Amino acid sequence: MSQFTIRRRNQLAKALESKPYRDAYVAQHNKRGVAFQLRAMREARGWSQSDLSSVSGKKQSFISSLENPDTGGYTLNTLQEMASAFDVALIVRFAPFSQLVDYTSNITPDDLAPPCFADDPGLGECGIPEQPATQPRLGVDEQ
Repeated sequence: MSQFTIRRRNQLAKALESKPYRDAYVAQHNKRGVAFQLRAMREARGWSQSDLSSVSGKKQSFISSLENPDTGGYTLNTLQEMASAFDVALIVRFAPFSQLVDYTSNITPDDLAPPCFADDPGLGECGIPEQPATQPRLGVDEQ
């Protein structure tokens, strides 16, 4: 971890000692993080908002509002639909603040635009075991 990252992590940990700050930080992280990530995934795929609209079945104006960090207004169902449109997983979970601090301190542009299932290097040849080929069952007459 670089000195800058360590310093930034320590500053954030100190600020999070305040409960009102923690609540506001989490709310802004989620609101802005979703908007930025939706835009990053769309742009990484070379899609326009209209392209995403076609893939997701949502209006372009709705896509625009999702990508606006000042708008928000998404639901878990909407996020699941967007994950499906991008063919990525959606992970929603409760976590300790230390994980949020580590995540936000170390985030990279690649973290914002995960690959779709077909391009996921973590699920290459060794990632998903192939189903063993089953031998056709021979009927009584075929034995």
